[in-house]
Amino acid sequence: MYEFSLDTPVEDLDEADLRSTLDEFMEKHEENVEEFSAVEADRDEFSEKVESLEAEVSEYAETAGALQEKFAEVVAEESPLFDADEVAERFSLEELISKADALGAFSLATEVGEAADDDAEESEGSTFADKPERATVPEDTKTKFREQAESDLRAVLGDY
Repeated sequence: MYEFSLDTPVEDLDEADLRSTLDEFMEKHEENVEEFSAVEADRDEFSEKVESLEAEVSEYAETAGALQEKFAEVVAEESPLFDADEVAERFSLEELISKADALGAFSLATEVGEAADDDAEESEGSTFADKPERATVPEDTKTKFREQAESDLRAVLGDY
């Protein structure tokens, strides 16, 4: 933007100087109007981008909240110390995924024969001796489920 200033007072200018000054002023004014229009167009474009990004962030936040609620329910079902709402408030999404994975909530039976034997025993009633021990998995070792869950979350949420 051009700021117009006069070095000599208007009273001291003759008619030719006043005309040239007015012409120069009008040219600079037109340039300012063009630059301002370009700035307004950029502003409008950026505001549209901001609105779309805000909508995406809102959508991702809702998705993250829904995922956190689901994993909180899974963890709460596996460990009856807290209900799902308390678990969701106390732990982040990453911690809930880790806990659900550590609890074995998503582990699959390795052999079909074992699964059939377990089903037969469960119909009679299970005891602690029948159930496999669940040891906590160190944070350094990631299971396939956890790696898949984290990659899915990064794809949806970016770096959460």
